[in-house]
Amino acid sequence: MKPNIMTDQELITTAFGPQAANMCLRDVATAMGYQTHREAVHDRVSDQINDNRGQYHTNEKWQAIPEIISRILQLQAQEMPVFEKPETAKELFISYFAGEKRENFACAWLDTRHRLIRVETLFIGTINSCEPKFREILASGLRVNAAAVIASHNHPSGLADPSSADISLTKKLKSLLAEIDIRLLDHIVVGDNTAQSIAEMGGI
Repeated sequence: MKPNIMTDQELITTAFGPQAANMCLRDVATAMGYQTHREAVHDRVSDQINDNRGQYHTNEKWQAIPEIISRILQLQAQEMPVFEKPETAKELFISYFAGEKRENFACAWLDTRHRLIRVETLFIGTINSCEPKFREILASGLRVNAAAVIASHNHPSGLADPSSADISLTKKLKSLLAEIDIRLLDHIVVGDNTAQSIAEMGGI
């Protein structure tokens, strides 16, 4: 079974063995000290799996790692405040992209009250570029029944300054999302422990 369609319990049991059947994601996150970014979560999940080697040490465990990471980060993000100002989104995505060596494009999908539905990485590029596909972004928003979204991508160079291409993409994405009644609130560009809001710059 693919990890992304497993229940939390199935995923945890696959990763840590039947002795973890009664654990929930919060238990796993607490055991790891509630790490707040992808690289740290990956390291701690890997450590947890290594600690449980034996008859249950299989490839399925390692395939479960990315999904566990995603769900723990999503759990943490859901406990953040309502997204009413750029600083909240900046904080989320600085943590979300920490340690990434390639450019990624992600979306934080929100409900009508701007509460988080989920955060997901939609595209992974190279060390200096990523090419989002509008069709897939729109399909993802419809799939989660989002009312609003904050897009974000990281610059592995460490500089958070939006390029002219970033601003152009933002305007095009805003227009397309509006056609399906999803409001683009912002596009956050993340650098090395810093971030810029294209909305604050007047680019939306």
